[in-house]
Amino acid sequence: MYLNDTINELIAKYRPRYVILPDTVFTEIERLDDTLNVYKIYSQSITDNIIFLINNDLNKKSDFINHAQQAYITLYRELCKNLSVKNMSYCTRSGWW
Repeated sequence: MYLNDTINELIAKYRPRYVILPDTVFTEIERLDDTLNVYKIYSQSITDNIIFLINNDLNKKSDFINHAQQAYITLYRELCKNLSVKNMSYCTRSGWW
């Protein structure tokens, strides 16, 4: 399923903590009413990649990469914005990229 492939690609690139909602685990989506535990900020990039996988439109693949990168940077900044120096290891331990 294209949705599962896309989410697994995001997880592989950006680590689960920056793709999957806190206190949840990603499970393969099998039905339309299954819960998608992914940050909503990735919606556009997920859509772009599914369109690429269906139509093989290379422009959509580059859109996916750009939107995913922008979503990751925005989410990273938001998650690390209010941390004290003691807690910054959450953001720096695993590295920026």
